Amino acid sequence: RPGDAAGDRGVAILDDGEFVASEVIETSPSDPRHKRLRVIQAESLNLMYFHLPDIIVIETSAGFQRMTNNSRASIEALAQARAACLIAAGNYASRFHIYPVEVKEIDPHDVRESLCGNRNAGKAQIQANLEQRGFRLPSFRRRTGGVQHDPDVADAVACALVCYYQERILAMKEEVH
Repeated sequence: RPGDAAGDRGVAILDDGEFVASEVIETSPSDPRHKRLRVIQAESLNLMYFHLPDIIVIETSAGFQRMTNNSRASIEALAQARAACLIAAGNYASRFHIYPVEVKEIDPHDVRESLCGNRNAGKAQIQANLEQRGFRLPSFRRRTGGVQHDPDVADAVACALVCYYQERILAMKEEVH
């Protein structure tokens, strides 16, 4: 999940629908944007090489304007962070010729509707829904202080989970035909 204008973003790893790991990549808002994007791209690629996913899910930019009350600069930063993730995923996928790696894009509103039944569900609703499903989201100590569940990780878990459900439904349809 691309994260906020500062460049923080959440990553979630699921294996057969089960939560495996998560991470928050934090960047400093005082760093120039190109440096924050380089960190996001490099750390995303490192996580892909470590976990070797066969499907990578990235939120679409659809709804950035609707989802945030932030300025145009914040929306632009979200889009650029998303692009850094897509480039990392493309680099990862192009290096694996042994088996195919899919890069899927998912609309955050579809994720919210699939999990909560509401396209405009808030981050607290997403977190509560995941916890009801048995996902114990880890707490992170933020550079800004305090320990909390990271909403970007919850969104990343939600995206991965909905993609997993979609893949299972497709597989069941293929078995029927």
